[in-house]
Amino acid sequence: MLKVWVDYSTIAFDNLTGIGRYIVETNSILHKNPEIELEGACKFSRWKNRDKIQKHLPHIKLNVFPSLCKRPDLFHGPDFAMNYHGRAKKVITIHDLAVFHPELVDINRVETPQQGRTQKMLNSNRIDAVITVSEFIKNEILHFFPHLDKPIFVTSLAANHKNFMYQKQESEPYLLYVGPLDKRKNVLGLCKAFELIAGKYSDFRLIMAGGSNGFEAEKVLEFIAKSRFRKQMIYVSFVSEEELQSLYSQAWAFVFPSFYEGFGIPVLEAMHYGIPVLTSKNTVMEEVAGEAVWYVNPYETTSVAEGLERIISDDTLRETLIRKANTRVKKFSWEQTAQKTLEAYKEILL
Repeated sequence: MLKVWVDYSTIAFDNLTGIGRYIVETNSILHKNPEIELEGACKFSRWKNRDKIQKHLPHIKLNVFPSLCKRPDLFHGPDFAMNYHGRAKKVITIHDLAVFHPELVDINRVETPQQGRTQKMLNSNRIDAVITVSEFIKNEILHFFPHLDKPIFVTSLAANHKNFMYQKQESEPYLLYVGPLDKRKNVLGLCKAFELIAGKYSDFRLIMAGGSNGFEAEKVLEFIAKSRFRKQMIYVSFVSEEELQSLYSQAWAFVFPSFYEGFGIPVLEAMHYGIPVLTSKNTVMEEVAGEAVWYVNPYETTSVAEGLERIISDDTLRETLIRKANTRVKKFSWEQTAQKTLEAYKEILL
C-alpha cells in the first residue's frame, strides 16, 4: 500500500480558493481508495488553524511538520510549494505559470517571490516529479524550463460544485462573470466591451462576482463608476455557494474572456448549469471547452463586444452551445482527477 502525505497548509481557512477545492475534492476521493494510505500534513505556522483543515477533510489524519513522526513513501505539495525536506519522494502541482508573464501580474506583490521559488524548485533536485492541470501548462513548463529532467503528469480538473441538482430557472437578462477583478482575467476589457453594446441592450446587465483584491482591480471599479452605463454593470464581490448557484442558474450566458488561465474551472461550472459560454480563444480554453463555447479574441475589445451581442441575440447559437456543453462536461470529473493523480504517484514510486 502506498503511504502518501499531502500538504494541507493552504486549506487552513474557512473559504476555499480554486486550488483549495482541488485539494479537497481529489483527497476526499483518494482517501477512499484501498491502494493508498493517505494522511495530511500541515506546516507548524498553520497548525493553530488545524480545525479549519479538518473541517474540509474530517476523515483524514493530520500531522504537523517539519517534525514528522514517520516518513511516507511520497510527499505531495499540491499548491506550487515543497515545504517538506525529508527523504520521501516529492511531487508538486504547478497550476499555472502566470508569474512568468510580467505584463499580467503585479511585480511588487507576491508574484515575484513565487517566480523565484518556482525557478529554484524546478532547477533543483528538491522534487522528483511535477503534476500540472492541463497540457497547456505542461507545455509552458517545458518552454520556460527546457532542461527539466523530471516527469510531468497532467491531471485535468473538474467543476467545483459537488451537487448540480438545482432547479433550473428561466434565464434572466444578465451576463455573468465569476472570478477576481484581476488584470489577467481581462475584466476591464469585458467592461469596455459591454459598454459598447449596453445602449442597444438596455435591459441587460453585466454581473461580476468575485474578490476585489486582484491586480489593477481599482481600474475596473473606477471604469464602472465613471461609465454612463454603470447601472448595468454590477459588482457583487464574494457571494455564498447558494447565491452563486442562483446566479449561474438564472444567467443568460457566462462570459469569461480571460487573458490567461491554467485550466478554467468557471467555464466548466457554467456549462454544468446549462448556460451558454463565451470565452477566450487560446490554447487552454480550447483544450477544456472544445467546440462547446463561443470564442472571442480577448485582446480586441470589438471582438469581445461582437461576441457578447451574438450570445445575447442568437437563440440558435445559444441552444447549440448548451447542447454541446451537456456532452463536453462529461469528459471531466474529480474521480478522473483523483485516478490520474494516483497513477502519477505509482509511476513516481516505481
